[in-house]
Amino acid sequence: MLTDVERRRLAADFELYSRMCLKIRDPLGNKLPLVLTSAQQHVHERLELQRKTKRNVRAIILKGRRARLSTYVCARNFHRLTHTEGYRVLTLTHLDTTSDVLFKMVKLFNDDLPDVVRPTVSKQTDNVIEYGMIGSSMKTATAGSPKVGHGDGLQALHWSEVAHSRNQQEMLTGLMQAVPLYGTEICLESTSAGKGGLFHSYYQAAVAGDIDYEPIFVPWFWTPDQVADLVDLTVDERDYAGVYGISNEHMAWRRIKISEFLASGDAATDEQASILFQQSYPSSSQEAFESEDSGSFIPVTMVIAAQNRKVEHSGMPICAGLDVGGDGEKDTTVTQRYGLA
Repeated sequence: MLTDVERRRLAADFELYSRMCLKIRDPLGNKLPLVLTSAQQHVHERLELQRKTKRNVRAIILKGRRARLSTYVCARNFHRLTHTEGYRVLTLTHLDTTSDVLFKMVKLFNDDLPDVVRPTVSKQTDNVIEYGMIGSSMKTATAGSPKVGHGDGLQALHWSEVAHSRNQQEMLTGLMQAVPLYGTEICLESTSAGKGGLFHSYYQAAVAGDIDYEPIFVPWFWTPDQVADLVDLTVDERDYAGVYGISNEHMAWRRIKISEFLASGDAATDEQASILFQQSYPSSSQEAFESEDSGSFIPVTMVIAAQNRKVEHSGMPICAGLDVGGDGEKDTTVTQRYGLA
């Protein structure tokens, strides 16, 4: 039996609650406590800082596949759901099958909760769970219909794989009106679908500070199980790993995935396969939105390597490489020169 002090700690501390009370299944089907990964921990810290300083959460999360961030956001919302009166959550995904997977995870959270912290379920369907005694509920749905969630008053909106959903703009316009400004949370998270579309424009606007959303990027190599047996890296692979600080084991896994894109016919050349990998498993936000027809002459990796390099002024002439191609006719390039000639 928990004491009142212990119960209050679980209500206030999500990390403690997740590892003590929530269960998930690993890729092999084993049931394990939900202990936050480094990627989940990073996102959690960013969201908590925003919640404490701005009294709400507005986040747009760019991720690689299998980053388990949908799991984190679902668990975060479930924690608030079971400890807050009148808390209503809507979880959206891009596919019916994904909606089913997320709701089964929520059902597992509920079924394995210790009795002392589990509210009484008053209603449960294939996509809804309600706790009538505290007036809280969570619903999962598939994005597509512009009317999904429009009549609901929501305290938390979680939209997974926004970039791959249908009717993005129409849905988001309506959903925003269902979420009050303060004391609420909106998390938009997705892998990239390349340039263009609502998710790309929202992420870029968040980075520029044009909208009050926290842009969060999580690279693929923060996921601990995306590794393979050691291999001898090529020169290009060593250069790539050096730019981002990627381990040999992660690079071995990357090589396997790129070869799978080629073998499946999704890509016809090594370059196409590499770009597909970058969109699915980006090492930087720039990579995530790069495409084969982007017109970029200088690779993203070279740009980041140059940004990371610190060179002392030697009095020698300075050479600059400029790639003025960009996102269309309205793209503008500005060059500024500082320091000694």
